[in-house]
Amino acid sequence: MKTTLLVSLLVAFALAVVAPSTSSQVINGRLIGSIYTFEKYDTVNVSKKYVRGFQSALLDATFADFSVHTHFQVAGTLQKKLDEVPDYRFYYLYAQMKNIFGLANLSLGRLPYFAGVGNGTLDGGLLSVRCPENNFKLTLYGGQTTPIEYELKDWKPLKRNFTLGGQLLVNAITNTRIGISYVNRQRERNGYWATREDSMANPFLVFIAPTRAREQYLSGDVAYLCSSGDARIYGRYDYDLNYRKTQRAQLGVRVGVSKDLSLTADFMHRAPRLPYGSFFSVFDLKSLDEIELGADYILFPDLRGFVRGAYVKYSGDRGFRYTVGLAHR
Repeated sequence: MKTTLLVSLLVAFALAVVAPSTSSQVINGRLIGSIYTFEKYDTVNVSKKYVRGFQSALLDATFADFSVHTHFQVAGTLQKKLDEVPDYRFYYLYAQMKNIFGLANLSLGRLPYFAGVGNGTLDGGLLSVRCPENNFKLTLYGGQTTPIEYELKDWKPLKRNFTLGGQLLVNAITNTRIGISYVNRQRERNGYWATREDSMANPFLVFIAPTRAREQYLSGDVAYLCSSGDARIYGRYDYDLNYRKTQRAQLGVRVGVSKDLSLTADFMHRAPRLPYGSFFSVFDLKSLDEIELGADYILFPDLRGFVRGAYVKYSGDRGFRYTVGLAHR
């Protein structure tokens, strides 16, 4: 998989270099630096102060329908006395070709994906195909699950460390949008040596090979806008195929009472989202239910005020949440 990703990236950058000079070109870059400090106590009354710095670089280069996108970060402790090698992360590094035959977009490399129940980062490819008039849109993605540290190394065998999924959006029905999505993400965890005791209490070393962390979800959502535009209804349901239980259920309604005032009502049921085989799955973690009512009012053409009140029911407990705010367009 390492060879596949590097070859894809080399091809992408080669295409960017040889892109026709007559094509419209846009290059956008940004540097973000930050520093923070903390104090660490190694023993009682003995502490040491640390200063850690981060430098992020974002670069996007577009040549007509072809583009390259990067987000790189390097971080390290700034004290000279510490023998530390700065670490780096590639949050994304991919090339994209748009409007293939006027119907499809293709991305290759380390890329983010947001498709219904599936969201995250993978080392592979993403293809989105739309039919004329955008009545249907199909998104498919697959590849290697990105290493936890976001480095360009430490890839595991693909058959035990992969991500694949997709989403189908249907807009063919008037005022209605229907979405169906699926994701299957697996990550192989590193093994380790541990000391155990035999029946005679003699210590011996044993290699522990943890099971793969697996996530597999199926989701459907529907959004309906009344022809008058005064009301909108949204519903969503996520099902955990590994645990065979409801992961999330959501229903929301927005009604326009007048030109400036609208009321909202939302219900949500959520279960903890844990990979199958995770250590935390041995605990009896409970779901929560939430009901929220709210109102939005247009104070000025560009300014909206809103207020929300929510009742949250936990296992054996309950809570209330209140929100008041202003939003500018």
